[in-house]
Amino acid sequence: MVPSVFVRIREQARCRQCQDNLRRMGTALEAHHQAHNQYPPAAVQPNRGAVWKMKNPRESMVVSHTNWAISILPFMGEEELANVFDPQRPISDPANATVRMAELPWMTCSSDTYHRADNPYRCVLSSEEEITYARGNYGINAGSNFVYRPEPGTPDRPVVDALHSVTEGARTIKWGNGIAGINKSFSKKDIVNGLATTVAIDELRAGLASVDSRGTWALGQYGCSIVHGHGVHSDATGPNSRRLGSDDIIGCADVVELLGYPEVIRNGMACHRWVPGARKASPRSMHPAGVNVLMLDGSAHFVSDFVDLSLWHVIHSRETVEEISLDGLAVEVDLEAAAAANNAGRDVGYLKPLIDSCATPKPRPPSRPFANSIGMKFVKIPAGEFVMGLPDKGKRVAFLEATPAHVVRITKPFLLGVYSVTQEEYQTVMDRNPSWFSSTGDGRDELQGDDTHEFLDQQERVNDKDDKTVRVRGNDTRSFPVENVSWYDAVEFCRQLSELPAEKKTGRRYRLPTEAEWEYACRAGSTAQGDGWINHLSKPVYRDKPNAFGVCGMCSSVWGWCSDGYSRYYYARSPREDPQGFSSTYIRVARGSEWIFTRDVHCQSMNPWGFPPHEKSRFVGFRVVCETATP
Repeated sequence: MVPSVFVRIREQARCRQCQDNLRRMGTALEAHHQAHNQYPPAAVQPNRGAVWKMKNPRESMVVSHTNWAISILPFMGEEELANVFDPQRPISDPANATVRMAELPWMTCSSDTYHRADNPYRCVLSSEEEITYARGNYGINAGSNFVYRPEPGTPDRPVVDALHSVTEGARTIKWGNGIAGINKSFSKKDIVNGLATTVAIDELRAGLASVDSRGTWALGQYGCSIVHGHGVHSDATGPNSRRLGSDDIIGCADVVELLGYPEVIRNGMACHRWVPGARKASPRSMHPAGVNVLMLDGSAHFVSDFVDLSLWHVIHSRETVEEISLDGLAVEVDLEAAAAANNAGRDVGYLKPLIDSCATPKPRPPSRPFANSIGMKFVKIPAGEFVMGLPDKGKRVAFLEATPAHVVRITKPFLLGVYSVTQEEYQTVMDRNPSWFSSTGDGRDELQGDDTHEFLDQQERVNDKDDKTVRVRGNDTRSFPVENVSWYDAVEFCRQLSELPAEKKTGRRYRLPTEAEWEYACRAGSTAQGDGWINHLSKPVYRDKPNAFGVCGMCSSVWGWCSDGYSRYYYARSPREDPQGFSSTYIRVARGSEWIFTRDVHCQSMNPWGFPPHEKSRFVGFRVVCETATP
């Protein structure tokens, strides 16, 4: 056999050995659940005031005691090691040195050439004390959720899938959408997603040098024995993320100083050197183009680096309600996606020729709105071309899902709602009002106040001069945009609106706009890359001024659900004419910008965002498209 065949066979054996390790840990997790009626926490940090101060003055860690890997020692045939561990003492305590320095074969993936006895993690404290830890290649799934802001986020960045943090006595409890948290355990009853489609443990790589904390089995920190924050909302997205600031871990600044950032990137271990502390880490391995994962049912799978990120996200969430197929885990390398992933440095010079090539509709007065049977107003958006997305370099928000800029042609005119669907309209069709910001919603107290709600008890006139004056009294929010609705709610609204007798009689059907239609209507002939300052307060939809197409509130009202499935790389391969979006049902696109309680904010309407379709946010609503035989 030729040498390349030997290499391939050897790697296949290593991959099988890694999966065998995972399956053994799956058996131990099941035994732990049977013994304690729950899975182990990712880590136990009993005193938030106890902190390890690092030699690097920018870094510190909350002191950890036990972690999930130590918790399963008795179920892995490691009773002797478990018996010498003192859970009342930190893992750094000399009494626990035997445990933290133990080299465990089942914590070792032989493909990882950095997992060696001569490359332990050496944690150097500010006191110059050095604490040595053995390496490990597996991390428990703490979640794929957003890590930087708690729910509900902000009007410019709604967060519906976030890290939670509460203080309870002396400790802080943190958890996301995974199967374990800091000081937080979950049981099978908490797994909405099935056991066969929920990830329990991912692979991790050992650090590139002794100062790099990643891959440290007994240390309960993100990146050491915990993977976290690597879904669609993060720059640590997916397996083996190569995005420049992907891992926020202890020791990044030190390893970059030691090896240089190009060498860190070349080795596929990107991290954020300016972020103090550990917050997120992507699963990583040295297998070609993928990582192994363990599901809660004990099965092990190889997942390609080019897996659909929405699928990757939802298999790491215990909260997913959609039925999941694992057929797409080991997809072949997607060359278009690879090109998009490596395209972040592309110069913006290509943007002007794209804009010049577009047959953008000439400015003209917007068409006169028409109203349907429940008074919803629609305006005709003309056919035309535009440049969708952002340039790859120099944009304000560095997210790949907004790149590259590309020409899109809307081939037919369409009828779009002048406003976001209002609370009154939603109530009329659905017989309920789920809105947070309503007189009966959870946010009703936030509707009171002279500063942010100066419109109360004042008259408001709508943009259509033929309409009657609309009065807003007290906490009457009927003309506010509806929000706190899921994608499924928005689709069901369209279905029920289409089924109203008066609408059926006229042959009108309703749907959500595609993302391309949304951005085209939002731009209304503008070629700006999201730059624009707006100054507004919370208000009825009728107070938004129309753009050149006659549409109101695209940048100054709630975000809006689109019909599209979400894909990080869709812009790189979408069709030129009438793109319908990615076919995935796991994550859906929402578009928008800042809208409520904000002033002098930067309008960044060109950044798509993906949300689980069953989730809701007080900052996300929708508007609809009306389809007729002759639009």
